[in-house]
Amino acid sequence: MANAFKGTKRIKQFDLFDDVSADDLAALGKSITVEEPAVGDYIIHEGKLTHRIFLIERGLVDVFKQIGKRMVRINTMGPGDYFGEIAMVLNCPPTATVRAREDVALLSIPEDVFMNFIHRHKNVFFKIFKTATERLSSTNILQLRHLIDELDFYYQKFLDVQKIWYFLPAELVGRTLRGEMEEVRKGYMRNVTILFLDLRHYTFFAEIRDPKAVLSTLNEMFYEITRIITRYDGNVDKFIGDGLMAIFESDTTERKNAANALEASVEIMRFMQTFNTSRYRKHQEEFYLGVGLNSGRVVFGNVGVENLMMNFTAIGDVVNVAARLASHEQNNLIAMSEDTYKLVYRKLKNYRVSKKEEAELRGRREPVTYYHVSGF
Repeated sequence: MANAFKGTKRIKQFDLFDDVSADDLAALGKSITVEEPAVGDYIIHEGKLTHRIFLIERGLVDVFKQIGKRMVRINTMGPGDYFGEIAMVLNCPPTATVRAREDVALLSIPEDVFMNFIHRHKNVFFKIFKTATERLSSTNILQLRHLIDELDFYYQKFLDVQKIWYFLPAELVGRTLRGEMEEVRKGYMRNVTILFLDLRHYTFFAEIRDPKAVLSTLNEMFYEITRIITRYDGNVDKFIGDGLMAIFESDTTERKNAANALEASVEIMRFMQTFNTSRYRKHQEEFYLGVGLNSGRVVFGNVGVENLMMNFTAIGDVVNVAARLASHEQNNLIAMSEDTYKLVYRKLKNYRVSKKEEAELRGRREPVTYYHVSGF
């Protein structure tokens, strides 16, 4: 019998999720159900697809392997353990049968939800991979040698991809791994929120400081800023000297994407306040930001020369306006277009908001109305 799941603390007790944030666990918890098989109930059968992973919260289960005509018990698992991961990693039917040894409580997660989750959390993927490899090697080695070799082959492919992962947009990497390159080549349209960030005081800093110190400081700031953007389901599309462009498009609604972009912007501003306080105490230069947000429809695709140099990115007027707003606004303020404001105005009650009508933006013929947000 399956019951609704409540409480992220119940997930956190599993070592698998040690490095996962509370927000991401809460999102995962929405797809979890609780199953309570009775003593002797079969949970999964060897060779029969289940499309789920199970986390043992209470009780013991026995794991059996069909060897010849005999069903041999090869393991017993208890609270904190999980099973069903081998079928997910190898995209094959379960390699063993699992039966409840006593009354148990299992947290059940659908395959599609969990695969999407581990694609975003590489540490969880590696733990899953390690456990799967150990379990395969603990069964009949001769029978499973081919599967182990296949798993190692795909693991090595993953490591090869990971070497270039950090130099490519996450959206492009994901679509490549899913075999969706034809759509990338043709280009496609999507409703998104664009975040442009413009770092102020950088040019003067770069002129008077050693290049290594400049690079180290810049990377220190961008490291934390990128972590914040990623935490709110955004992707950094590119770094542009002393700025960056991020895209929020992972959620199903335009309103949620805009809200994520706003919350990420506010947290970035708060981080910079803390960062500058630390530098002030050390008698070091402080930095300031301009952030521009705009929402609407953009075109995704490769821009450049095929077979020579291509850049997968989003283009369109929505991107241009966000960039202009970031460079147009004063220090440490968030500037958002009217399109973004309409999506997030309910979330602005605790901030100071000023409306700028018919503003002229560099390089744009038509004036725009936008809002700047402060009071973080």
